[in-house]
Amino acid sequence: MDNNYQGQQYQQPQYQQPMYQQAPMGQPLPVKSKIACGLLHILLGGIGVGNFYMGKIGLGIVDIIFCWTTIPGIVNFIRGIVVLCESDEAFAQKYNVIPQR
Repeated sequence: MDNNYQGQQYQQPQYQQPMYQQAPMGQPLPVKSKIACGLLHILLGGIGVGNFYMGKIGLGIVDIIFCWTTIPGIVNFIRGIVVLCESDEAFAQKYNVIPQR
């Protein structure tokens, strides 16, 4: 049995990368505000809102579980002051974000 099938060669379309900065794992870097992060940690840190804003879901859940002890409130108050006092470059490097201007 002789098959004279000559299949055509198909090429996949070429897609271009979007024009934004990429994280090491290929995910786009989120844009976050340093001021919003600091204020959320200071004002609503006792229930983990600052951690949820920064994408730290696990820490946010731990803050909610232990909110009755006021320990998350104290820790996040200090974290909020530290965030507001650090430079934009240090904030971007520490939290792997693009700082919002």
